[in-house]
Amino acid sequence: MNFDFSTVVGSFSPEEKIVFYTSFANRLTIANRVVWSNKEINLADQVEQLKWLNEIMHRVLNRLLAHQQGDVRDDEENTWNMIKHHVSQSPAIGGYVSLAINESYAWVLQLGSSK
Repeated sequence: MNFDFSTVVGSFSPEEKIVFYTSFANRLTIANRVVWSNKEINLADQVEQLKWLNEIMHRVLNRLLAHQQGDVRDDEENTWNMIKHHVSQSPAIGGYVSLAINESYAWVLQLGSSK
């Protein structure tokens, strides 16, 4: 993951952070669907990948809720460190998480350019 998450997401406006985390959560649900529907992944690996995707989803939804409520005590650096840790526990999810982050970033840019 070559995305400088902490710096980029940290520089977003409060509204852009809400858009980013909403999009990120949506794309993680798509990643979950890809994992559980992939017949080439054995059941044990599916469970392991879904477990760690779920851990990331949990934190992403917490960040979304915090930003919606204006509670920004935690920062993107902590979120990024958590994402990297969870991906290190199941490296097979790295591509899904990277794609979700990149697509969410693109969504924020697209919405910003349409203003």
